[in-house]
Amino acid sequence: MTDNIDKKENNNKHVTDTTVIQPHGTPTLAWISLILALLAWASLFWFNGYVALVLAIASAACGFAGIPRRTASVRRFAITAIIAAMVLTVVVASYLIVIKIGLT
Repeated sequence: MTDNIDKKENNNKHVTDTTVIQPHGTPTLAWISLILALLAWASLFWFNGYVALVLAIASAACGFAGIPRRTASVRRFAITAIIAAMVLTVVVASYLIVIKIGLT
């Protein structure tokens, strides 16, 4: 008789331990990354390439900081902002290197 009671108690212990792990945190850094990437692209019209380069690097840094422990949609959003910032970084940096090193 005690064996049946012990089995029921063990079964109840397993059932009560059903916790769902929710992703936590806010998508603030992903949004900041997107805004900085857009500002970096827009700054090419009004400022020189150095300002765009700094904004793009800051955007990529915020995007990398916004990736962990988030939902999949926010993670994809941050990765998209990182890609936009890194494309701008590569293009502007290569242009500046060619102009500064190639023409001197």
